[in-house]
Amino acid sequence: MFYGGSTDDGGLTCKALMERVVKEMDEAGLQKPMTEAEMTAYSASLEKAMDEKITSREGIAKVLKDAGNAEKQGNYETALVKCLKYHRLLQQQGIDHDDLDTLEMFHLIGNTHMRRALFNDAMKFFQKELEIGMKLRPDDELSYSRSYIGIANALNMQSKFDEALTYFEKALAIREKYLGPKHILTASACSDIAIVYSEKKEFVDAIEYNKRALDIRLKELGSDHIDVATTYNNIGAVYKEQGEYHKALADYNLALKIRQKHFGNDHVEVAATLNNMAVVYKCLGDYNKALVFYGQALDIRRAKLGASHPKTKAIEENIRRCNATSIRRPSTYEAEKDKTKETVLPTRPPVVMPKMEAEFEKESGGKPGTWQKRFLICEGALITSYRAFGLKKCSEINLQEATLVRSPPGHIYINNLEGRRFRFRSHDSEILNEWKTALEKWLIV
Repeated sequence: MFYGGSTDDGGLTCKALMERVVKEMDEAGLQKPMTEAEMTAYSASLEKAMDEKITSREGIAKVLKDAGNAEKQGNYETALVKCLKYHRLLQQQGIDHDDLDTLEMFHLIGNTHMRRALFNDAMKFFQKELEIGMKLRPDDELSYSRSYIGIANALNMQSKFDEALTYFEKALAIREKYLGPKHILTASACSDIAIVYSEKKEFVDAIEYNKRALDIRLKELGSDHIDVATTYNNIGAVYKEQGEYHKALADYNLALKIRQKHFGNDHVEVAATLNNMAVVYKCLGDYNKALVFYGQALDIRRAKLGASHPKTKAIEENIRRCNATSIRRPSTYEAEKDKTKETVLPTRPPVVMPKMEAEFEKESGGKPGTWQKRFLICEGALITSYRAFGLKKCSEINLQEATLVRSPPGHIYINNLEGRRFRFRSHDSEILNEWKTALEKWLIV
């Protein structure tokens, strides 16, 4: 509950000071990002402040006084560490104890650390929230789902996808049990799981959970709700990753219409959707349409975020790359706005290759993954991996505009359009070489 003592500025209690510090940390986060060294030192300080056997030589009252002074000087991380240390010291003396106020405070602190991209620290606060909740509300399992979601989000942002999935699935199971399969919070958990599957490049599962979320939101919220737009956008993103570009455009367009209706034509969320659509048109090879949508998104971001904002600069870079990639020098996007020529995928004969038992590895966040035994089938321009023939798909690799990379004997390396690298290796050299020969004829080498 953060009892006891007060600072020198009018008797501000530890709880009130912590609430103020957390708010100020949020406001200062973007203007005052931490270096990697500062983040490491801060994490160590938090760990020490929350330790079970913490001690203080300067006395408990001085710890809180120092917290207040640090807050006044704008050293919000130091102030928070001091407040947490003060709380632990009082607990050790039996003066303070954890209650529902403490639980809510840890959840608030966790969210603040998420917004500041301090994901490992955020996870510790969500874990502390869960620990207190289980102790204080042993019969209220539904309340644990919020903590599970917080922990899962923190893990997901650290690319710990399998661990994140475990916690998201716990939250989903609880919400289905107590709220039912059609509740809006159940839809939210489905959407979270879909995002993890998308990060894992397991697109079939990502589509399945996104569509579960969409069905619930359409029924409970209506077809024009902003959460429905977010779901359409997420589905479009998965289709884009799969190379299903026309399906991606259809879902992005539905998201765009809802966002324009809610926010108007010049909102940053509208710009985000326009940018997504531009990327798809570029993948289709329709560089003129891509420039139209990039240009509209750029106009909005310049007006709303400013010319120097990173998101504005990102679109300018996209436009530069689009111009560099196009076969002819495209005209400006204003001159292309009225053109409605239907785009089609570049056509190539389908790849024909035998089924192959192999080991498969894909990069995650630019880092090598683990080798996994898979059965591979190539159909048209799509390589699909299965744990065993006839079972559910694990992942798909779209070969449109993919590149075959130089690889050692017994291996095949492919880079897809997004720059992700996939590796295969097999002891069946005959089939592997047959695949490599077919891919050399079809892919960009």
